[in-house]
Amino acid sequence: MEPRSPERKRGPALLGIALVTAVATAALAALLVNIVQRKTEAQSTVLRVAAIDETTVDPAEWGKNFPREYDG
Repeated sequence: MEPRSPERKRGPALLGIALVTAVATAALAALLVNIVQRKTEAQSTVLRVAAIDETTVDPAEWGKNFPREYDG
């Protein structure tokens, strides 16, 4: 039986490394897209129905801007 050449042994290893690198690159790209999307969402203005600030203590006023939280 003839021994395998060194080039033939490296083929599957290089394929595995290429596959792992491709998956890691795709995961990193998805993470960066998600970060950019969240930063854009944070900068968008929210529709305010009632003008409230930290000193407003009436829950009904807060409930106008946050109805789901007020109902809960």
